[in-house]
Amino acid sequence: MPSEGKSNSRFERLRQEAIDLLEHNPDFATPAGSNVKELILELQVHQAELILQNEELKSSQERLAKVSSEYQALYDNAPCGYITLNPKGIITKINITALKLLEEHKIKIGISSLGGFIEPGWDDLYYASLKNAGMSGEKQSLNLKLKSDQNNPIWIQTEIEADRDAQNQVRQWKLIFIDISIKVAAEDALQESQERFKTLFHKTPIAYQSLDEQGRFIEVNDSWLETLGYHRDEVIGKSFADFLHPSMQNHFRDNFPRFKAVGEILGVEFDMLKKDGSNILVSFHGKIGKTNKGNFKQTHCVLSDITKQKEIEKTAKQLEIRLQNNRKLEAIGVLAGGIAHDFNNILHPIIGFSELTLKDLPEDSPLRENLEEILKGSERAAGLVRQILNFSSEKQKLPEPVFVQSIFKEAIKFLRSTIPSHIEFHQEISPEPLYILSDPIQLYEIAMNLCTNAFHAMEDKGGLLSVDIKEVDISSDQDGLFENRSGRYCKISVIDSGVCIPEHNINKIFDPYFTTKDVGKGSGLGLSVVHGIVKEHNGEILVKSRPGKTQFNVYFPIIDAPEQKDQKKTEFSESLGNERVLFVDDEPSIVMLVERSLEKLGYNTKGVTNSLEALQLFESNPDDFDIVISDVAMPKMVGTKFVEKIKNIKPDIPVMLCTGYSNLIEGKKASSLKVDDFLYKPISIKELSSKIRKIIDKSSKS
Repeated sequence: MPSEGKSNSRFERLRQEAIDLLEHNPDFATPAGSNVKELILELQVHQAELILQNEELKSSQERLAKVSSEYQALYDNAPCGYITLNPKGIITKINITALKLLEEHKIKIGISSLGGFIEPGWDDLYYASLKNAGMSGEKQSLNLKLKSDQNNPIWIQTEIEADRDAQNQVRQWKLIFIDISIKVAAEDALQESQERFKTLFHKTPIAYQSLDEQGRFIEVNDSWLETLGYHRDEVIGKSFADFLHPSMQNHFRDNFPRFKAVGEILGVEFDMLKKDGSNILVSFHGKIGKTNKGNFKQTHCVLSDITKQKEIEKTAKQLEIRLQNNRKLEAIGVLAGGIAHDFNNILHPIIGFSELTLKDLPEDSPLRENLEEILKGSERAAGLVRQILNFSSEKQKLPEPVFVQSIFKEAIKFLRSTIPSHIEFHQEISPEPLYILSDPIQLYEIAMNLCTNAFHAMEDKGGLLSVDIKEVDISSDQDGLFENRSGRYCKISVIDSGVCIPEHNINKIFDPYFTTKDVGKGSGLGLSVVHGIVKEHNGEILVKSRPGKTQFNVYFPIIDAPEQKDQKKTEFSESLGNERVLFVDDEPSIVMLVERSLEKLGYNTKGVTNSLEALQLFESNPDDFDIVISDVAMPKMVGTKFVEKIKNIKPDIPVMLCTGYSNLIEGKKASSLKVDDFLYKPISIKELSSKIRKIIDKSSKS
């Protein structure tokens, strides 16, 4: 309430004003008889009422000012922007949040248009939304991109509402918006991440697939589709089993529940069918995806095509087998060399002394027939040794024209002596010479393996082993192996009447290490080696088997017969002489034989069984000898080393080497050692004396 002094002051002021009014305007005078005191009291009451009303008005104004201030603070500092536009789109009111977002220094109230702050390309959407809000009377919601000097764009989500007057005309526009730049950036980053994942998922070189709980496809990536040749709509929703080789479908159905139970698979292999009908072998690695509650959701598997890998591994295995086989042949060659050397040392005196004895026997002696049979047997044995050496040689040979019939006849001759008599041999070999481009050793290996395999099939009960060799025209052949490869082929058939090959094994017989033979009778390598050799020579092999008859047919492309050079067979005759011969061999019987044989022909022969002693003998009297003949395989000092030292002592002396078996006796090696000639054991005296005569005569002329 106002103080009493103040009220009195106001009353006095009003009284004075009233007096002045009455003096100048008598009409306002109080009617006669009015009580002045009553009038004063009434005036005082009115005055009090005015004072109270004035105080109430002042209080209301203060409250209004406070509310207005609070509203303005709320308006300015709201987390969203508020903008009011006049009908022409000019900003008439804006809060602080909007000012900060639109860059306050660029805003001029009553002048600036909001459209000037919108990124070009988005302003058309803004103006269209203003128009729609004005026409429809409904709020318009939209996202707008604002201009920004910063690297990061500014995005707002706004609502536009039209405020109309009584005539339904737009008085102003009200805009409310919030900054969604972070949200848009996050959505863009998420979308970019999703695009990267999608690209990675589909373009990764690893094929991926996902199955539902029933084994149906949920998703596959592009690599999966490229690997198998399908389109996505041909796969999604289909059962995985439908894409497997029929032999694998039950396997998958039986094991898929186990996969779901265990939760992981590693390296599981399946034969799958491509769209073109071909098979590929794939390896799977996968895990089970689960829900938050731990229930099955889907599978996650990657697969890789290992078809070529398996082929490479198979080829590598075959090469390994060939390498092992070659090593075995090398070992056999070394063993055969040792055996040949010792065997030749045995045969040499048998043949030589038999020849000497025959010379001393009368023509009508009954012992001549016995000795002649001994010679025949010895010569056959010598031929057998040469055969072993030829086909067990560790020397690698290049393909050359090979006379097929000759190789097989020699192999059959060798096998005939080892296969029991209850197995009968039958040959139907074309007399027309057939040549193929091959390594004779490999062709011999085919003959031995196929015939041995046939022998094992008849080992218990005996039977007939047939070898047929002939020329065929593949264009008329019915085996169906040669596509677009018609021509002349050498067909080699090895047929036995023994136990047939079971049908379930017929496709496995060429696999390495596959064998049905008892332990010790087969390693499972023979037929795989044959298959490898045939394929290397661009040939084909086919097997047919039924009870009582199994037939292997091998085909090799025929080549033209090589030109035959005129070769006159060297005829040796016993040549007489009186030269001095130093003969060195570690076998006393051979030394004795050569000494007696050459002495009968007039040669003065000194035989020595120790190469070191022979060297000392020559060093002491080099002019006592006209020719030196030495064995190659000698203890203490090999023949080649012995010859080298002899040549160092007397370079012009004729030298001859003889051996049962050695890789050292080759043209180039003999030439480097300056060896005049060499012979293979067992040596006939006729050949030895003839070569001695030839070498000495040639040496004396030079």
